Amino acid sequence: MDAGYLRDTLGQVVAKGCAETIAVAPVDPVHYLSLWLLKHVENAKLADELRNEKELLFQLHIAKQDKQRQEESSKQERIQKQNDKINFLRSFHNDPYLLFDECLKAILEFTGGTSAYVALVLDKPWEPPKKVPESVDGEDVPNNENAQEEEEEEEEEEASGESNPKIAGQGSEGEDPGNEGDERKEGGEEASESSGGETKKIIKPPKPPNYKKKVLLYVAATPNNEFLLNKKLDRKTGPISFSVLLQGLPKLHIPNVLYKEGVHFFQGLPLMGGYLTTPVSLKETLSQVVALLCVDTLRKDHVGTGRPFTSDEQEFITAVAQAATEALSTFLTAVSGNFSTKIIIKELQEQLQEVEDSHKAKSKGEQKKSLQNDGTEGEPNPEGEPEEGKDEGKEPIQLDETNSNGGEDAKNGDKDPDANEQDDVEDNAEEDEIEEEEEEAEEDEGQEEAEQHDDVDDSHRQMQEMSKYLKQQQKKVAKLQKQFQKCQTRLEKQAAKVIKLEKQLTRSSGMLDHLCKLLTTVLDLIIKHKDEVFGQVKKCLFPAASVHRVLKALLHVLGQSDTVVHDWTKSRQVLDEKICMVMKEYSSRSEMDLKKWDLSDIFLDGLTEMQLSEEAPIGYLAQQWLVAAKKVAFETMKCKDYKTKNENAAKDFADAELEQMVAEIDLRVAIDEEKKLALQLEDLQANFAKELSSNPTSEVQEQNVEEEDEEE
Repeated sequence: MDAGYLRDTLGQVVAKGCAETIAVAPVDPVHYLSLWLLKHVENAKLADELRNEKELLFQLHIAKQDKQRQEESSKQERIQKQNDKINFLRSFHNDPYLLFDECLKAILEFTGGTSAYVALVLDKPWEPPKKVPESVDGEDVPNNENAQEEEEEEEEEEASGESNPKIAGQGSEGEDPGNEGDERKEGGEEASESSGGETKKIIKPPKPPNYKKKVLLYVAATPNNEFLLNKKLDRKTGPISFSVLLQGLPKLHIPNVLYKEGVHFFQGLPLMGGYLTTPVSLKETLSQVVALLCVDTLRKDHVGTGRPFTSDEQEFITAVAQAATEALSTFLTAVSGNFSTKIIIKELQEQLQEVEDSHKAKSKGEQKKSLQNDGTEGEPNPEGEPEEGKDEGKEPIQLDETNSNGGEDAKNGDKDPDANEQDDVEDNAEEDEIEEEEEEAEEDEGQEEAEQHDDVDDSHRQMQEMSKYLKQQQKKVAKLQKQFQKCQTRLEKQAAKVIKLEKQLTRSSGMLDHLCKLLTTVLDLIIKHKDEVFGQVKKCLFPAASVHRVLKALLHVLGQSDTVVHDWTKSRQVLDEKICMVMKEYSSRSEMDLKKWDLSDIFLDGLTEMQLSEEAPIGYLAQQWLVAAKKVAFETMKCKDYKTKNENAAKDFADAELEQMVAEIDLRVAIDEEKKLALQLEDLQANFAKELSSNPTSEVQEQNVEEEDEEE
């Protein structure tokens, strides 16, 4: 067993050492053999290390190849995802603002950008006119600030045109000398051809856009950057971004905006990072830039890399902008081709004309019926009121604020009924004063007569007192008769007033029903074409200035907040098919908010149907609905005023009727009392005559009695 162990473990090594020792034949073979064995052990260790190193290098090489293959596959996969995303953006035909959101998401996903946002290139927004201050003499003072700004802009444009003719040629005011020569040449050809009897119309190329008077409106932004929404930037405050428009650059990359002059920081604090912006145009007119796609890597609050964009990232952002250009060019052209404003206008006008014709026929029939009932057919109108339905309906939806503000009474010659009542009160007061003076005079006369007849006996005095009471009662009866006559006259006046107010209320109610029909007709047409009307709102970048003003007025009237009205990104979310329900539920017959209508009038002032008919249908239909709703609101106020007056007149009529009844009762009681006093006086006279016949008096007494009898 020992021999086998030695043979297996040391046999070959010892044999090789012995052979090497024999071959060398050293002086000390044992020492040589020992050294050879030690060297053999070291060589074996080195061989193992070398073999392990080769294996490790081989494994690293294989791992590197695997990693390269994985990176290549991931790169290809990333490129494929980017291409798929770009193809998706290119075929996105639903909503431009959803397209912008998808573009921003793609940029943050495939680049190292921190923030991304989109700014529309628009004309300067319309603003309500401001009141110009007046001078001491009452003359208007010119707005020197606006004039100075315009002069500065003109000077800058002239300076830029002289210093950089290439850039100036891209604006609307700059012209290319070569083009001028071509135009002169074409003009000469036209003159020569026209001399021969043929004329040829020259089509001039469209002028390039003038971005100097444009503004940037930020309408889309990534999360945590919503503060940019609805912010505006003009050429003076944002010269860096406007350089892309003015110089026609395909893109603009700033490695570090901290060292770049003219960069505008919306939050006011300069930050470090890269900035890249690229234009988004329409495919048909590539020179017309409609938006700017902007990305930055600003480092803020330990967020953001602060590094510049790589070439691959710049290419991808440019490709996204190009995809957005193709998508916008596709569906914006389709949307603009589907406008049917003229057809909708014609349909609306026909329906409104039908409502007007039916209203005219109905009003004429009611007028004839009322004339037949009153028996005054063929007679002139005593009140001077215009015949109903004669001049109404010429312009079905044209608001006249003077007539809508309750001016119908003044136009029809209606007088204030309270003036007659005031005159009656004054007449009654004067008559009462006269009657009081007469009564005082009669009392004085009665006192004098009583003093003169102190010597008359009791019977004669009693007869005199009864005669005095009778006279007083007769005067009281006369006074009550006058009062009864006044009450009757007042009752007749109140009855006429009630009838007149009832006619006015009936007329106003009929007009209100007619205006409500007009309003319903407009709303029904909007609901009928809601898919087309509100679909165009969702598929447009930004409405025209006139349409935007109408939409602002509509949102004001419907009670939306100022943040929604003046922020288009929020306004377009409200202006969908649900707004029809809000317009339907909106009650124009309720108490109108004059402030809202004043604001809507400011936005609608100066707009004509001709301007709106050339734009999207939503502008024309919304303007027609607003005008009809305002008419209904003002007519509702008039109707409520007439109703209140009618109720007050009915109360006054009831009071007058009650007063007449009381006066009639008092008069009857007074007449009965007068009759009783007359009978009592006759009895006293008969008794007095009997006393005279039984007891003859002196001649003086008889003479006095005869005089009294004569007086009676």
